[in-house]
Amino acid sequence: METLRRAFFEDPLYLYVAAALAEAILFVIWRETRKRGLALALLAPVAFAACVFAVSRFVVTDREQIVAATEEIAADVQAGRTTAAEKYLAEDFTGYYRTKQHALDEARSAIETYRFKLIELKDVEVAVTGRRAVMSLTTVVIPGAGLAAGRRFSHAWDVHWVKLPAAGREVWRIIDVVPKNRPGP
Repeated sequence: METLRRAFFEDPLYLYVAAALAEAILFVIWRETRKRGLALALLAPVAFAACVFAVSRFVVTDREQIVAATEEIAADVQAGRTTAAEKYLAEDFTGYYRTKQHALDEARSAIETYRFKLIELKDVEVAVTGRRAVMSLTTVVIPGAGLAAGRRFSHAWDVHWVKLPAAGREVWRIIDVVPKNRPGP
């Protein structure tokens, strides 16, 4: 079930390939027989691909919401701000960075010290279970200032998310961030 959900909503490439293959097979058969029914059947794979495209564009899955929020935080930090982090950190954030305020202070200090030239997200994996999710990822950073300026560092993280009610809807918020390694800035 998870494979189908992912194929339809997040990564429909294989479905497009299957539709193109079905179209090619139907076209070859139609060319040999020239039957009107097969000519109409040629519309089915095209219609299927159009439906898959519409569904994948209009349905935003939990996984996609979490990845988009993480990308927003990374872009914001690279731009020297913590606005997105403030938005996505839960009020009861705990763990390695202790509190939301402490985590934001650490982020502001890192931004001030390193003025990041680049923050990339790599190897992003999100496992959603009900109202909780765990994201494993690696960030690649290039500081623009300090002793480490211009050097490339990577950090692996586990980010724990929870779906919380907010303003009449549910939103994903970070409840804990666990660093897997601590080399470099």
